Amino acid sequence: MYLARPSPLRLFSKTSIMSIRSGSSKASIVSVNKKDVSVTIDSNETRIDFLHLRDNNAKQFDRNTYQRMSNILDLDVNSKVKSAELTNQGINLAWDDGEFTKFELSEEGSNVLPQPWRGESMESKVSDSLTVDFNRVVHTKDGLTDVYELLLKYGIAFVGGCPASAESTEFLCSMVGVIHPTLFGGFWKFTSDHAYGDTAYSNIPLRAHNDSCYFETSTGLQVFHCLGHDGPGGETLLVDGRHCSEQLRRTDEEAYRVLSSTDVNYRYLEKGKYHFKCAAPVIRTDNFGKFVQMKYNDYDRDLHQNFSVEESEKFYLSLIKLAKIIQSRENELWVKLTPGTVVFIDNWRVLHGRSGFTGRRSMCGCYLTRDDWRNRARILGLDSLN
Repeated sequence: MYLARPSPLRLFSKTSIMSIRSGSSKASIVSVNKKDVSVTIDSNETRIDFLHLRDNNAKQFDRNTYQRMSNILDLDVNSKVKSAELTNQGINLAWDDGEFTKFELSEEGSNVLPQPWRGESMESKVSDSLTVDFNRVVHTKDGLTDVYELLLKYGIAFVGGCPASAESTEFLCSMVGVIHPTLFGGFWKFTSDHAYGDTAYSNIPLRAHNDSCYFETSTGLQVFHCLGHDGPGGETLLVDGRHCSEQLRRTDEEAYRVLSSTDVNYRYLEKGKYHFKCAAPVIRTDNFGKFVQMKYNDYDRDLHQNFSVEESEKFYLSLIKLAKIIQSRENELWVKLTPGTVVFIDNWRVLHGRSGFTGRRSMCGCYLTRDDWRNRARILGLDSLN
């Protein structure tokens, strides 16, 4: 449920998140219980505890900055709602200490429901519903909104008709987000010249993986544009980590539990130059068990420590089961990138790889920070509903 005063406030129930929109939904029941207020909308009940309601009183916020101004130590943990009244504008609450608060109905932006996908089901969509024209993206708000909606829904978006140059690609990237500099630079051009100690700078096949698992905060979007290739091979591989994690949960709940609760060590090492390390679960979830991130990279997976024999065996058997799902043909989407087509990949969700190739293959691209592209999507009225 969304109630706003003075800014949109998200209130959760265990089973649902509902948005009250003026004229679109009606609360049929609002009642006061021992420790909470319950609101029923279209037969769906949400219960909101007194402390949450008291803490988010409009008086707690600065109307100009939307920041909370109150001290948590001043929160009256014993205050209770005496009565609740539903109006056309919102819900009015009367408290036992004489306080009155009002939560207004909030008109929220569009919540995009992520759609898990198998590779086979996406092949016919790449050149059509998954692609946005370059000129629409750089010249219209609608075009940019389409890119964000695709990323929130599928974790991938293609932009077609981009001039085959690094300069045009970098400009396009700057429209979508903020470039995230790493040890590989900011915006990069690369070939199979082994410029770094990373298999991406070779011509060998790469299995599906997520990038920068060795960073505490993984890079947000991965962007690729093939500027030219004079030989065979080099197809781009995409796999939906959200779908794969759900497939594992359905088929083996214990393996899912192990991979969502066990830290895995990742490392990037160039002796004397770089040594990045991070420990995190392969599957990251939120407090409600919903998917947040896939952090899967066999190339950068390091030794694990402090596992018992039994824990180690469970971990390996669970990881093998997930790997089989990720590497199954039905989950793989193969795309031959050509000059003019730029792919944006949500690195927190979609794994990528490539087939081996011969000849000279010139690529450009970058990472974009997660916070910034999600921020820009919200400004345009789009957010993800897990």
